[in-house]
Amino acid sequence: MGQYESFIQISDTIYYLATFSDGLVQLNILTDQIVKIKNSPSNIATIFKDKDASLWLGSFSSGIFHYFPNTNKFEQTLLMPLLNDFYEDLENNSVTAILKDNNNDSNLWLGTRIGLFSFNKITKKMLAYPIKSNLPQKESAFNLIISMCADNAGNIWTGCLKGGGLGKFNVKNKIWNNYIFNQEDANKKGYRSNTVTNILLHSNTTLLLSTDIGLLSFDVSKNEFKKYILKNDLEIEPYTSHLMIDNYFNWWISHQYSGLCYISSKQNAIRNIQLPPQKFKPDENNSVILDFYFSKRHQKYFILNTNHDGLTIYDTDFKLLEQVTLAVFNEKREPFPISMGEDDKGMIWINEKSDKLFVYNPVRKEVENHENSHFSKCYKIYRSNNNCLYFKTEKGLFRFKNKEWKLEINLNSKGNKPFKYSNIGLVSNIKKSFLLFAASNDSIFRFDLISKKNTFEFQLPDFAVKNGNYICQIYVDRKEKYGCLCV
Repeated sequence: MGQYESFIQISDTIYYLATFSDGLVQLNILTDQIVKIKNSPSNIATIFKDKDASLWLGSFSSGIFHYFPNTNKFEQTLLMPLLNDFYEDLENNSVTAILKDNNNDSNLWLGTRIGLFSFNKITKKMLAYPIKSNLPQKESAFNLIISMCADNAGNIWTGCLKGGGLGKFNVKNKIWNNYIFNQEDANKKGYRSNTVTNILLHSNTTLLLSTDIGLLSFDVSKNEFKKYILKNDLEIEPYTSHLMIDNYFNWWISHQYSGLCYISSKQNAIRNIQLPPQKFKPDENNSVILDFYFSKRHQKYFILNTNHDGLTIYDTDFKLLEQVTLAVFNEKREPFPISMGEDDKGMIWINEKSDKLFVYNPVRKEVENHENSHFSKCYKIYRSNNNCLYFKTEKGLFRFKNKEWKLEINLNSKGNKPFKYSNIGLVSNIKKSFLLFAASNDSIFRFDLISKKNTFEFQLPDFAVKNGNYICQIYVDRKEKYGCLCV
């Protein structure tokens, strides 16, 4: 499969991936099956799911496609007539961001390499709203849109490449404003200078921006940029690829180029950690950290590295102690561990992309494959505050303690349909009597382990739902206060 540019989750098990060489691809995370969609165009850049479950696909050089999964039909609409020249068509017919029009359900907003377009889904009519500038080189950069976000005041915010910075389009008045955060590089021709790769509406007055110089906040009332600074003037490095928060509310951030960054819960200590060279060959992909855990019993950090050896172990000073290669069925594939947890006997359990379970003994420094009669596939492991581990499987949610398995949630039960069909893999730390899980991407439910009943707890605010944000993790403290991490 070619390099993927974007993805969208359709159900608990099905994802659609936008790839450059293979076009639209469907991934089943339960069976690990990848299917290239028949007749799909190539060079797909972004995916947007409509309310009727159809997909809108933005492409490099070929405009926008409307895909109907039930009939496997694609409908193409061009921004400009094709010139049959890839580089010309790349400029004129690339759609790199798609946003819902909150004022008109029949319209979409398209971010392209030649500016912002309003697109009517029914008539296929397009209206261009480019930025005009006295400087031709700046006009081109301002119109090279790669990310978008809508606020509650009727504005569309755009992130641009090649010095374009941040754009603001007032939908009612059709007025543009642009903001550059790095004035020193404003006149340079660097590809990444003043680049905004992602925009998040943090509040009604604040945007969070992922940029080439790190994480920035933008005050929309003052039109001011500020670098995201921790206590004691500590800074987060640019090109952040992943964020995790552990049970003690420490931050762990993986970077595209600089390994792992640890930030203490009080944000008064920071440490950058480089992953060691991997033993496993071939090294085909960049390594990504998907889970980490500190064991009080063993006084060690355990880090799961996908596309790497699998497991790396450090002492409390972050000195590397051991690299453990997880053996997978396909010996040519790099290990892809997903989650882990420590049981009440001190064993470290790990589940892998192939749905296999591994058990690592930190005393003997041995790893073994685990099989049992209760289930055959494990999708995720959840750590809890009551010395239990919970395993999400094809049969339901199992609890493991004292070397005994107990089925807590039977997915074949009618009352558990919200748990079965919602986008889980989003379960929180589990308490003694209840757990929390995310359903329909934007809501949190409580499941009582004694009464086996579901109750609604919380829903994301409207501005987050409108911008396509969804819950990816839930955190619970000992006082039963919880928060959720959204993307």
